[in-house]
Order: sequence, then C-alpha cells, then structure tokens
Amino acid sequence: MRTFLKNALHKQRNQFSLSEWQSKKKTISKIIEHIPSGSHIFIGNGGATPHKLVRELVNLTHDLVDTNIIQILNLGETPYLERGNSRFRTKTFYVDDQLYQHVKDGMSDYTPISLSDISRIALEGKLRIDVALIKVTPPNEKGFCSLGVGVDVTQELAKQAKIVLAEVTKHMPWTEGDSLIPTSWIDYWVNSNSPLIKMQTHLPKDRISQEIGEHVAREIMDGSTLRVGIGNIVNSIWECLHDKKDLGIHTELMIDPIMLLMQKGVINNSKKRFHPGKSIVTHAVGSKKLYQWLDRNPHVEFHPVAYTNDWRNIAKNRNVVSLSQGYEIDLTGQVCADSKGDEFAGGFGGTSDFQQGAKHSKHGKSIVVFTSKKQNGHSSIVSALSSGAGVVITRAEVDYVATEYGVVHLRGKTIRERCLALIQIAHPQFRDQLLSAAKRKRYVHPTQPGVSFQHRYPIEWETLFINKKQQEFLARPVKATDEDKVQDFFHSLSDHSIYLRYFRHMHSLPHKILQGFVDIDYSQNMTIIILNTNSVQKEIVAMGQWVVDVEEEMPELAFQVSDSWQGHGLGTYLMQRLITIAKTYNYSTLKANVLAENRAMRAVMEKTGYLYRKKFEFGVYTYYFHI
Repeated sequence: MRTFLKNALHKQRNQFSLSEWQSKKKTISKIIEHIPSGSHIFIGNGGATPHKLVRELVNLTHDLVDTNIIQILNLGETPYLERGNSRFRTKTFYVDDQLYQHVKDGMSDYTPISLSDISRIALEGKLRIDVALIKVTPPNEKGFCSLGVGVDVTQELAKQAKIVLAEVTKHMPWTEGDSLIPTSWIDYWVNSNSPLIKMQTHLPKDRISQEIGEHVAREIMDGSTLRVGIGNIVNSIWECLHDKKDLGIHTELMIDPIMLLMQKGVINNSKKRFHPGKSIVTHAVGSKKLYQWLDRNPHVEFHPVAYTNDWRNIAKNRNVVSLSQGYEIDLTGQVCADSKGDEFAGGFGGTSDFQQGAKHSKHGKSIVVFTSKKQNGHSSIVSALSSGAGVVITRAEVDYVATEYGVVHLRGKTIRERCLALIQIAHPQFRDQLLSAAKRKRYVHPTQPGVSFQHRYPIEWETLFINKKQQEFLARPVKATDEDKVQDFFHSLSDHSIYLRYFRHMHSLPHKILQGFVDIDYSQNMTIIILNTNSVQKEIVAMGQWVVDVEEEMPELAFQVSDSWQGHGLGTYLMQRLITIAKTYNYSTLKANVLAENRAMRAVMEKTGYLYRKKFEFGVYTYYFHI
C-alpha cells in the first residue's frame, strides 16, 4: 500500500464522523452546481461505473459545456456519447464497441497507453483530473468505503481530483486487498439502489475457440500463474483448464470462469510466491453470483493496477502465463492489438505489462491468440501489417502465438523460422500466398517446398514418453521449422552411427537435403522426432521416419538414436510409434533395410512383436513386417 494512502487511512481512523458523512449526502442537482464548465471528469471503470451519477450529470447539466470525460472501459449506459451531445468529449484508454465509431469519426479521442502507466501520468500531472465520479460501498464504522470491483486506477485518480463524487450502493461487494478509500476523500455522495452492471463472461463454446483453448491449455503447466486479457477467444480458454492442478491468478480482470475454477479447486494459488493463496486482481465484472461471492472473500485481493501490472511484481511468481488476444500479426512477429489498420479498436490494456512480467518470470511465457481468419474473412497472419496498424508487441518481444491450427514459439527465433512457424498455423486458404510473399521478401529460401503447409499438422501424434529412468521426452511429427534441430542432431552423431544409418560416410546435411527431411507431406509420409524436454534447447535425441516406396507400395522405415542416448529404449519406442501411425494410414506391411553389422538395430527390429520375414543381400538385411 502506498505511503499517501497509509497516511490517509491512519488519519481517517481518528477523525471519522457519521454526522459529517451524512452532511455530504446531496441531490444530484446540488452536486452538479460544484462542477464548472471545462472540467476533466474521470468516470469509474467497468462494473464500478457510477451509472446514476453519469446519467444525471448528462441530463441535468444543460449549462455545463466543454466537458471532458476520462475513462477506461465503461459498461452500460453512456449518454455522453449520444449523437448531437456536443457538450461532452470523451478521452478513452480503451476503444470498445460503443466508442469505435465515435473515435473513427473524430468525436472521441483514444490514448494508447499501458494500464500501469495511467496512474503514473496522473501523479506526474500529465493527466488532468478535476472531478472523479466513483462507485463505492457504504462506509464501515472506521470511515472507509471499499471501491469493490473497480479498484484499478481509482485511488490514484481520486487523490488527484479536486472534487470526488461517489455513488454509494449496498450492491457493491466489499473486496479484500488494497481496495479502500477514506470517506474524507469524498466530497459529496448520492445513494443508489441499482444493482451492478452484469456481463456474460461464461461464453458458449464454438469450434474455433475450443480448438484454440485446447492448444493453449497444453502450454499451461500445473502450478502456473495466469493472466488473461480481454476478448472472447481468451475468455473461452478457461473452459479447457478444468483438468489442471494448482493454478494461480495474478491478472487484471476477475470474471465468472475464474470463480468457477476456484470453487472447483483448480485454482488454489498454492504454488504462487507472490501473495500465495490469493488471487490478485484489480477489477471484476460478471454475474450477480460473482459479485456476491467476492463480498469479503479472503481468497481474492483487489489492488491498484499500478501494483498488479508492475512487471516486477508479476515476475515474482514462477511459471507466469500471460494470455492476450491480437488482431493481426505479420510474418516477422509484430502484433497489432489496438487497431484495425488506421481505425482504433481495443487498446494496450495490460498486454505489454504482462509481456514483460512473463518474460522475467522463471519459466514464464506470454501467448497471443488469434483466429486464423478475421471477421472480414482476411487472414490474421499477414506478410505485412495493414497500413496504419499499431504494434502493441514488437517482434523482439513476441513469445508464443496460437490459432486454431496450433501454437508456435517465436521468441529468439530467426525471421525464417518465424515465417515457417506462422505459416504452419495460418488458415490453409492463405498459406500459399504467405509462403510466396515470404520468398519474395527473402524471409525464407526461394526453394522452400512448403509441402507440409498443404496438409494438416497431425497433432494427435504428439505424445510424451517416459523411459526406464523416469526421464520425460516429447515425441512428435517433424515440422518445417525443425531444420536447424535436425542438422544439429546429425552433427551430434558419430561417424560410425551416420554410416550405419545412411550406409555411407557423410559429413554434411545441407539445406536442400534438410528441407526434404522436415517439410514433408503428412498425408503420405511420416517423420517422428524425440525431443529431450529436460534440456533448455529441447534437442532431438532420436529421429525416425517412413517414406512410401512407390515400387513396392509400402512404407520404408528408418530411424536413428543419438549415441549418448542409445540403450534408453528410444529406438524401441520409435519403432512401435511409427508402426502404430502406419496402421492408421491403412498400411498392412512396411519394410526396413539394416546393415548386417548394425546388431543393435537388428535386435530392435526382431523384438517388435510383429511377424516379419527378412532377406539378406550385399551385406544388408531387409525386414518385411506384417502389421
């Protein structure tokens, strides 16, 4: 809690007078007399929007002109935005549907800024606040009101305001944390019996959101601390987390899906290092049930957004996962989230705050989600951002990106690797033109085949493998982005191992050959790589493939295990995995050629449990398996 608020609270303990509080109760018309024309009026945010004050302010202030409204995201009625109401001009930090056309027409102003900076510019005098309209609980016996579900920037901006007008309602929950405001700060107040604005945040599932949610859920480890931004797609991800354990919350917005996961025990904050056992938020919006549940709930704490969104506080937790929703991303990784070309929509919110927090959190990650197609039918992944598009996440800061076609990791990757990764999760309708644009810009090699982009990546073949020593490995189909990993794997092999695999001595695996290994037709051939998930680089430790022999009309099998990982069961696992996949492709027979001197590989072949026949010719055994 900041020093100025501590001092105010200490003073309030000794000076609260109920009669003095009652004397501040006024009618709306009397309150408005104290507001001069040309005022800059801050209006409380989200579920804490003081609708009665706002409505009467607009209806009764016919003589009040040149009034500036300062807001973040006001829900419900916004009469000051009505057409022809030239007495009010709105300055907003977030462009929602109500403000979109106003900002587009130049009738309202958008300020691009991170949530954590709003309080700072007010404290520095760079944001003028003359009047603050807020919504609070009735005061307690010590003379404090709770800001309830609308803490965010209200404490700081109320402190800077010359006049603070409060709408007091019994429907506002008393929230724990740093949510209090002393009655001495409030100049006038009115009573309100209107319930808080409700918003549906428990959204029905649709196929695309469900697929995105499932992909993202795979990136969320048990014990992670989550931040979820605003948007229908990211909100739907909560539905895919019911099988997780020991999740934590450090985010801006508390909504119904978080409440449900807390009630179920999925979210218990037990692994958090910063405010362990507590869900940390700054505002809330949702159902009546949510507001009732939040009332004096010791498991949820509300803090000012300058505190919740301070990246240094965020990073004190391990395994922070920040989820944001984007509008457009180019092939180099630049993310647009606050505009549609030249037209502003949305805002920075806490995206950049949590981007930094997740980056500095141990094992943290930030994920930006997109639908592969925008509402206008165009691709969300583009060769270049639309004219006028604003970059909310730079290409240097982008981390993970998700669509309904998968999740890719971009941070620290080259432009070539980013292009190939993003094309892989783009809508199939746009992949060819994206690859052509990448070649034209020389982001990728002009000879890049792009074969894998013509087919769905078979995510169902991704599996975890635990060896006899309880070490974990990830087995998955190869991707076009694995070119460098495959080359590193090749050079990790001894000369003898290379000879046994390729039947000849090789000292190089050049780009042209590598492309054939990784950019494959998933509908015809299959390559499985095994990654060591315990290492930082997640290097390949084994690799196997089958390629259809056109003459014999059957897959030909081959695989290789790194010298240092032989004897750990990886070869046997690869063999069984490749046979299993071949069965689903309706193959009944496959073959493999093994040098006679490769006794270890022959042993793997002969212990599969499948019937086989073999023939020997020119020092090579050919195995035919009946699967």
